[in-house]
This record gives sequence, C-alpha cells and structure tokens, in this order.
Amino acid sequence: MMFGGGHAVRTRMLTSQAFLLGIMITWIQVPSSAIFLSAYGSRLLPVTYVGAAVIGAAATTMMVRAMRRRSLVSIAVGLLPVIACALAAAWAALWRLELDEVAFALLVIVPILVPMGFVFLVGQAGALYDVRELKRLYPRVIAGFAAGAIVGGLAAPLLLSLFGRTEHLLLAGAVAALLLLLTVRLTRHRFSSELSVVQSSEPGERPTLRSLLSNRFVVLIMGFQMLSAVESQWLDFLMWNRAARRYPDTHALATFASRVMSIEYGSNILFLLLLAGFLLRRFGLRYGLTANAGIVLALIAVMLGTGAALGSGATVVFVLIVAT
Repeated sequence: MMFGGGHAVRTRMLTSQAFLLGIMITWIQVPSSAIFLSAYGSRLLPVTYVGAAVIGAAATTMMVRAMRRRSLVSIAVGLLPVIACALAAAWAALWRLELDEVAFALLVIVPILVPMGFVFLVGQAGALYDVRELKRLYPRVIAGFAAGAIVGGLAAPLLLSLFGRTEHLLLAGAVAALLLLLTVRLTRHRFSSELSVVQSSEPGERPTLRSLLSNRFVVLIMGFQMLSAVESQWLDFLMWNRAARRYPDTHALATFASRVMSIEYGSNILFLLLLAGFLLRRFGLRYGLTANAGIVLALIAVMLGTGAALGSGATVVFVLIVAT
C-alpha cells in the first residue's frame, strides 16, 4: 500500500489501522455472540459484562504501567501477535474440541479490545496532529473503524457460507489482527520520531485517585461514562435476548449479528464523515453529548410505549431495540 505525504499520509495510515480494527472486532464478535447464545442463551450475558469490567480494570492498570516504560505503538506491536495467536487457539478449541466456554471468554474480551484499540489510535493521532487538525481529521480516522465493521459485517455471511462453520470466522479475525500489526509497524517506521516518545512522569507528578475525584470535571466524565455503559449494556441485553428467541441456530444468529453491525456502523460512518467534524468545530462537545443522551432517551420512551401497546414480543419493538 502506497501513501502520499503530509497530513494525507498520516490520515491514511491511521484510517487503515482503524479499518482493520473494525474488521477484526466484527469477525470476533459475530461468531462469539452466535456460539454463546446458541449454547447458553441470554441468561449469562450479564456475567460477561461483569467479567469485562473486572478484566478491563486489570488491563487498564497494566496498560498505564506499560506506557510509563514504552511507547503506545511498541505496546500495540507486542500485543497484536498475542491477540492473533489467541484467536487461532480459540478457533481450534471451538472447532476440534467444541468448547463453548471459549465463546464466553471471547465475549468478555471484546469490550476490552475496542477501547484499547481506540487508545492506540488516539495516542497516535495526538502525536501526529495538533489540536485543530485533530478536530478536523480524527472523525475521518474513526470513520475507518466504521467502514471496517461494515465490510466485516457484509463479508461475514459470505464467509460463513464458504467456511460452513461459524467458528471459522475467528481464523479470519486472526488474519485481520496480523494485517493490523503490519499496518501499525509501517506507521511506526514512517513516523518513528513522533511515535517513539514515552510519556513518562515522576512519581510525584502522577495524580492520585483522591486528587482526581476532587476534580468536578473528572467526576462528571466518570458519571457520564458509567451511565452510558449501563444504558448500552441494558439495550445490548434486550437485543440479544430477543435475537436468541427469534433465531434458533448459530448460523442464523451469526447472520443477524453481521447485518446489525453493518447497519449500525453504516449509520455511524455517514455521521462521522458528514457531520461530526463540523459539529465539533462549530458547537464543541457539550451539545453533542447532550444530544446523544437526549436522542437515546427519546428512543427508549418510544420503545417502552410501543411495548406497552403492542406487547414486548412485537417486531416493531425488536426493531426499536436494535435501532436504539
């Protein structure tokens, strides 16, 4: 792959990384969700949420410690081969040994891989752009993730038909992880001076938990993130609960999951490319965050009203859950 110069090369490289990240996540989430729901139904989904929270906290601590000694790109280069090998091992365990517990573990890990991938993207973007460029160009980078999820979602049913077994999609996810590794290494080689910086600090300079919690801005961000996560998990549970009842086998569930991700990220990419950059420059984050919460609340109100009128099993209620 050939890149141009200036800001174009930086944006293309980061967008390529985001694109491959989107494909990799899709090809992990689609088969693991389908296999998990076929084996356990939706009753154990809340356990995966708790597991993701516990392991995510541990992973965050390890990431912070690693960033004091190594650059973000070096951490990514070391982590991606581990992810590829883990996916290959998960594929073999599901294919040869039929260990459905592996799907449980994958569903725990996916919510951690997504923010971790964005940490790597944000860190690189912060090193390669100034603040003004970041506001203008970063939505295009994130649009690459949405585009990858769309391509992954559209390709998943074709690959499922070709492979014949749902777990084989994990092997394609491992290949996507290796391609992502190659792209990260190319980016590091092209911008070695900018991306080799280690953000270290003296122990006395590191903020303590007490000092962070005394900052009203930090507390509000934490509260927003927590409530957003709760809302997302509840809607996620509702969607998969209904999907498990509607689609009885693994292949049908995987096809449903791939289509949902394609539609979801298709909407995202249109917003990111057409509106996000303009809204950030014109109005800032405050109105965007307020509008996001307001629109979700309105959709939930419509969903509850429709469920009360037509019954919770109505198709329109299911569509509203997916849309929200």
